[in-house]
Amino acid sequence: MSSSALSLIDKIQPRDARRGIREALLWDLTALLNTRIQAKRLPEGADQIKKSILTYGLPDLTALSVVDQRDRLETLIREAIERFEPRLGLIHVERLKNNELGMAEAVQFRIEALLVVEDPPDRITFDTELQGGTVWHVTSR
Repeated sequence: MSSSALSLIDKIQPRDARRGIREALLWDLTALLNTRIQAKRLPEGADQIKKSILTYGLPDLTALSVVDQRDRLETLIREAIERFEPRLGLIHVERLKNNELGMAEAVQFRIEALLVVEDPPDRITFDTELQGGTVWHVTSR
């Protein structure tokens, strides 16, 4: 989002309001990653449906071997954020080495992006943990 796309209110909001944006983003990312896509198969050429609430979230990950599907998981997370989180741009997702965040049983990813609702845009980083193949925990760095 360019500087001109920000409203006057967004440009003059106090720092507390900006912290509120980051907290809301943390909450919304947690909800996005913990929601399972309801539409299993979409018809060919259904580009508009791909951007609808029917595809909000991630697919059921319990059937995936997380170790074998590292690249696929990185892509699924990035694409979900790109589709449903307009406050973030230039999104990069990478799997962290085992136990880097101190959780031996969890699969961990780092999400780095630009927070484009701030002027100037600011880098923001989230650490995520997938526990038991079903529950995502998201923390801000």
